[in-house]
Amino acid sequence: MQDKLYLIYKINNGVMNSDNSLEKTILTLEEKLLSSSTRNDPDELAAMLDDGFVEFGSSGKIYNKQDVINALKNQEALNYTISGFKINSLSDEVILAAYKIEIILAGKQESKKSLRSSIWKRSENKWKIIFHQGTNVGSY
Repeated sequence: MQDKLYLIYKINNGVMNSDNSLEKTILTLEEKLLSSSTRNDPDELAAMLDDGFVEFGSSGKIYNKQDVINALKNQEALNYTISGFKINSLSDEVILAAYKIEIILAGKQESKKSLRSSIWKRSENKWKIIFHQGTNVGSY
């Protein structure tokens, strides 16, 4: 228990928070990345993505930071539902987030479901995403 408390203390830069608080922080960042205001703002998006960011898209394509910024700047707003959100600490400053997402396609009565995972790294008191992967699934 002592090690776990120490890890939480270090991750939160000396402020004792529960695992639930860190999970909420990372979930909020994931939701921010899904918002059209972030996706359509290249500067805000760039601030959230690490310079070494890599994404394995659900399409099978591999994207870097600039690819993602270029691809999302004119994307329409998404209607989505996140479920099963969980985090795991990989180190003092690195978090793995995994969840399911259902995106309702604009103007259609169908949805797209995928499993998502992201790795977030805390550097200079700020969380940045360094890796993301989406895997399309027919159902959960």
